[in-house]
Amino acid sequence: VPLPEDIIWSIVTQLVGLIKSVHSANLSVRTLQMNHILCTTEAGIGAAGAAGTPIGGRVRIRANCIGIPDALEFEARKPVADLQRED
Repeated sequence: VPLPEDIIWSIVTQLVGLIKSVHSANLSVRTLQMNHILCTTEAGIGAAGAAGTPIGGRVRIRANCIGIPDALEFEARKPVADLQRED
């Protein structure tokens, strides 16, 4: 079952916001992969829609494993500006 367009746009804008937040802290994401993203729903009042999507609720994303390469490769690190361009 395909996701409704408004949910897709919500997820995309949250991902862009995530990258902007990390970049504004003068860091880089580097490891953003689908298996590092968790989508949760905050169900509103009422029954769930198709495929468990909430009616009147929101989809929230949570990112995991961001910054692990920075910890593992601390000494051999590229400049942050180069890493942000790769994001």
